[in-house]
Amino acid sequence: MILAFDTAGPVVGVALQCGGDVDVRMERIARGAETRLVPWALELLSLRGASRSDIIGVGVAVGPGAFTGIRVGLATASGLATGLGVPLWAGSSLESRARRAGAAGQVLSMLDARKGRVYAALYRDGVRIEGPADVAPEVA
Repeated sequence: MILAFDTAGPVVGVALQCGGDVDVRMERIARGAETRLVPWALELLSLRGASRSDIIGVGVAVGPGAFTGIRVGLATASGLATGLGVPLWAGSSLESRARRAGAAGQVLSMLDARKGRVYAALYRDGVRIEGPADVAPEVA
C-alpha cells in the first residue's frame, strides 16, 4: 500500500493506494490541515483492514502551491516514511491534479496562487508539455 499527501492548495487530501484501488479523504481547509492528515490516513488504513506496517511507501506533493501547506505535507510524509522505514516519493501538485482528471489528450492543471494568479501546467496524455508557471488565469 502507498500512502500519499497533498497539501499544496486549499483542498488537502490523503490517498491510500491498495492494488488498483485508491481511497481518498479530502476537504477544503483554511487552517489546521496538520490535524486531519494522520487521522485520515489511519481511517483509510482501517477501511482496508490494514495497519501502518502494510505501507510500502509514502508520496507527497511538493508544489507548486502554498508554502505553509507544502511544508505541512512534507513534514508529515517525511516523518511517517522515516518512522516506518519506507521510501518517500515527491511529485508535482499540478501533475496529481491532471491525473485525477483522468482525461486522455490535453489537460490544463491549475491551482490558485492567490492575488489573481494561478499555478498552471499543460499535460498531454499524462506528460507535461508546458509549465509549471505562475501566471494570470487568462494567460493559462
